[in-house]
Amino acid sequence: DGEIRVHNISSATVDLNGRTFTLNGGLLDLGNKTGNMTVTNGVLAGSGSVKIKGTGTMTLSGLTTTGFDGTFDLNSGTFVLSEVATGSFGLDIATGSVYANSANVELSDLVINGNTVAEDEYTRTELLAYGQSEYSEDWSALVANGGGTITVIPEPATIGMLGLGALMTLFIRRKLTV
Repeated sequence: DGEIRVHNISSATVDLNGRTFTLNGGLLDLGNKTGNMTVTNGVLAGSGSVKIKGTGTMTLSGLTTTGFDGTFDLNSGTFVLSEVATGSFGLDIATGSVYANSANVELSDLVINGNTVAEDEYTRTELLAYGQSEYSEDWSALVANGGGTITVIPEPATIGMLGLGALMTLFIRRKLTV
């Protein structure tokens, strides 16, 4: 667990130059003076919950995300994924934070304001309608309109269990018809 802080009004860019940035929990603190941070040009790895807080914007850009299977826990500030991301990690969006969905992303799980979002593909409009119909909540302040889709996919273990269940059903049916 580590901590990275941006406590001024300027922006900070972390160019990984193709290296791996391992996140095994910790804090990305954007401070209270609208400091912004961009992490770019590398690979995310690790697991655990990475808390993001502050009044600025955290942007992940030009990163391979398949090696990170933790969760980004947004407590405040704005979080931007500016490229296609694969479903290896989760996202927890709390009141007081904003997720700017500016790319097509896959997430292993999505929690908004404490509510788990069902596995499916959502545009922002569909996600807001889902929040309204399932939880009677307006999520428009939590998910910004940047284009792209959010796809919540089952974890690999869940996919394996579904496949095993299908195989067992096929085997039982074959056994019954013989």
